[in-house]
Order: sequence, then structure tokens, then C-alpha cells
Amino acid sequence: VPTRMVAKIPGDTARRLADAVLAVLFVLVFLATLVFARRNLRAGRGDRRGAYALGAIGFVLEAYCWFWRSHHVWSFTDEVNVFLSGFAHALVAGTFLPLIYLALEPYVRRTIPDLLISWARVAEGRLRDPRVGRDLLLGGVAGALSGFAYHVANAVPAWTPVSGQTPMYPDYSFFEGVRGALLGIGFPANNALANTLYVLGILFVLRLVLRRTWLAGVALAVVFSFFGWGENPLLDGIA
Repeated sequence: VPTRMVAKIPGDTARRLADAVLAVLFVLVFLATLVFARRNLRAGRGDRRGAYALGAIGFVLEAYCWFWRSHHVWSFTDEVNVFLSGFAHALVAGTFLPLIYLALEPYVRRTIPDLLISWARVAEGRLRDPRVGRDLLLGGVAGALSGFAYHVANAVPAWTPVSGQTPMYPDYSFFEGVRGALLGIGFPANNALANTLYVLGILFVLRLVLRRTWLAGVALAVVFSFFGWGENPLLDGIA
């Protein structure tokens, strides 16, 4: 199809720019992870118990998603290949996630210690600690509000004409039987684990630059609003 005949999608430039910024940040976080994790391990710093727990959780979640996502076959050779592919993904998650944690934890504990208190208590097995319960409730409320805003932003074009905004189809995974439902439960948890560490890294960098935790939080919200830009930057940014 000639280039001049291809319809230009509103917000496509903003989306490509956001993807480019996200890719650059990912590479920077990856390189910084290797450098700082090595430095902290050699110096004997870091919460190794928490890192081991995080690696185990990441491995299990990735393996769980692989089991329900993959197309399993009766051929032993083909199934072994499927298994090795899934095991490799799980091994990467179980290795890279604790590396990020070991790279960040000593510095985050020094500058924003409140972010790690609940996790440290969970890693110690104190699951009934009041601080852990409080943070779980706050996280649940924040997640519910975020999900509500996201779905409202997608529903608005169906309720009233909005320039440059196409309604998104709902997620039908829970209607695809037990397999789809179980994958629909595990997949968000798996993504949330990696995204949490990624966001923690960006927040830490912003905290170093801006010198104020609340200011870094505001900047983080602005950054991720920018990442959410799509066809309608205002509506997508709010969501």
C-alpha cells in the first residue's frame, strides 16, 4: 500500500515518542542494575533474603503463566521444547528481578526507607504485621482507582463522541474457560512484580535529582501520564 494512502492514526507520533523514551529508560535501568548489583554484592550490602524471596516469586509466577499460556502437545520432543522455552523465561525472571532489587535496595533504604518496610517484614514471614496490612489496603484502593480511571477513559468514546479516541475491546480471557481465567489471574500479578521494580528504579532516580520525595512522586505521575498518551493525550494521560 502506498505510504500516502495509509491512514494516519491520531496520537501515533506521541505513542512512538513515549515508546522510545520507555526503551531508553529500560536500557539505562538494565545497565545500572548490573553495575550497582555487582558493587553492592562485593561490598556485602543489600537484603539478600528479600532478593531470594523476590527471585522465587518471580520464577514461580512466570512458570505459572507459561503453563496456562502455552499450547501443550502430546509429542514428547515438542513438549520438551515448549518446556525449555518456558523454563528459560522463568529463569530470566527469577534472576533479573533479584538483581534489580539488590542494585536498588541499599540506596532506596537510605533515601526512601518507608517504601521497603512492608516488604522486609513480608520477607521475614511477618505476614500479619499491621504495617503490611495497611499497605496492602492502600495498594488495593490505589489499584482499584487506577483501574476505574482506565476503564472510564476507554468507555467514554462509547458513551459520547470523543475526537481521536477509539473504544477498546474488553478482555475476554475470563470467558475462555478455566485456562483463560487462571492465566487472567496470574498474568497481571506477574507483570506487576516487574513493573514495581521498574517504577521503583525511576522513582529513586527522580528522588536523587529532585531531592524531595513528594516532588519525585509528582514527577513520576507526570512521566507515566506521558507514557499513557495515545490517540487522545488528555484523556489517556488522565487514565
